[in-house]
Amino acid sequence: MLAAVDAAVRRLPDRLTFAASGGALLVLAVAALTTGSNTTLTRPVLAALGLAAVYLIPILAARTGGMGPGDGKLAPAIGLCLGAVSLTAVVTATLAAVLLAGGYVAARSSPSESPVPTPSPTGRSCSWGPSLRSSFAAAAAS
Repeated sequence: MLAAVDAAVRRLPDRLTFAASGGALLVLAVAALTTGSNTTLTRPVLAALGLAAVYLIPILAARTGGMGPGDGKLAPAIGLCLGAVSLTAVVTATLAAVLLAGGYVAARSSPSESPVPTPSPTGRSCSWGPSLRSSFAAAAAS
């Protein structure tokens, strides 16, 4: 659903990104309570915090292109879900997203153009968003 919204309006609504994070946290908290395992919640929360920090770097570094704030707000949900699987899944999905986004930018750019994709209505580019969600889905499926 988020990929469809992002493709249509080139934005990720806060309602959806925050709901994804809250829902994932709720499911993991219930799992931790029912299993009695602290690891069920600790690892995903640490992965969510770490991934949010990693996503913040390109958002702040590239004020006119790259990742938008919606991608940064989605990072905790991705970190929670993939962190519940393993830290390897978090790293694999993140690296796959970077490679997919780089390939997307390279494919859309001609040698005479700047490699920065067309900005969204908010003035930021959204080339990473679909790549991040695609790599998240692929890592979660494995």
